[in-house]
Amino acid sequence: EIVLNGRGEPKELWYMDARRTFPKRERAGGPLIYINKTMAGEERKLTADHVLHLKGLGNGIVGRSVISLARESMGLSLAAEKTGAAFFGNGTRLSGVLETDGTLGETGVTNLKKSWGEHHQGAGNTGSVPVLEEGVKWKPMSIPPDDAQFLETRQFQVVDVARWFNVPPHLLYDLSRATFSNIDSQQIQFVQYTLMPWLVKWETILRWRLETDAEKDQRIFPQIDVRALLRGDVKARFTGYKLGIDAGWLTREDVRRLEDLDPKAGLEKPLKQMNMDTIDVDGNTEAKPVAAKPAAAEPAPEPEDESEAEEEPSATDAERAAAVVRSHLPSMMHIAGKLLRREAKAA
Repeated sequence: EIVLNGRGEPKELWYMDARRTFPKRERAGGPLIYINKTMAGEERKLTADHVLHLKGLGNGIVGRSVISLARESMGLSLAAEKTGAAFFGNGTRLSGVLETDGTLGETGVTNLKKSWGEHHQGAGNTGSVPVLEEGVKWKPMSIPPDDAQFLETRQFQVVDVARWFNVPPHLLYDLSRATFSNIDSQQIQFVQYTLMPWLVKWETILRWRLETDAEKDQRIFPQIDVRALLRGDVKARFTGYKLGIDAGWLTREDVRRLEDLDPKAGLEKPLKQMNMDTIDVDGNTEAKPVAAKPAAAEPAPEPEDESEAEEEPSATDAERAAAVVRSHLPSMMHIAGKLLRREAKAA
């Protein structure tokens, strides 16, 4: 349930038990409402704007339960479990028959079954030597477990359950097809194809129901971080960090944050490699222009007397401007040369 404040903005979220909450439409084409039954037995009617409902595949109003859709597969798995329990509970052998040429009364049959069960039934009595009386013979009717393919059936059920929930079998501890070379790729596929559709649903409905106009203007949005699930081994992870730091788009402080380490001063700025240079359109390394130092002005001759010093004119603005042009001329010529080469190549 979404609780709004006085301005109509989401303030709180309260969990409602899905077993006591039912979405419905009171009439065809009408608005969607939710009926919530409290623990006291009261019914509350909520509009869709006040409910955060994450829907799975279904009829558009409510999603279908995966277990209800896969009940046949689940039932087969439970039947295999019961068969296995009964199989090993009877001394790892299927039932056989006790034969006799004579006729046993009801009391004799009951005593024989009880005696046989106490001494030869169960895993603890496996291999015990039976002693038969009155011409009774044991005729086994068992088949080897391999012929019954019991273990293969149980292993298939694990894969079948994993298929319904779209989960890699190795996460259900079926490592028959898992190797050191494909376990990382299976983990990535689990995030991409199992979790990501649900995470997109979460992010979409949170943005749709909970974002205010002010948060949209400030570009504040919900996002579920799955980087912890995509972490590889230490060597691969640190190699990726080094590539990002060397390229300049990842700082050392970013790496510490990704590794859940405390911040450290002086690691916030990106690094750049000093042994790299840019190249021009022709593939040649561009030479860095060296700004020419302005020529030192020649010292003026000392005047012979005060009258001569007063008559000597000072440097004009035109001369100072010419000195500035001379100092920047190499840089301007370098830039002009680059432009001309590009224009020539384009032409």
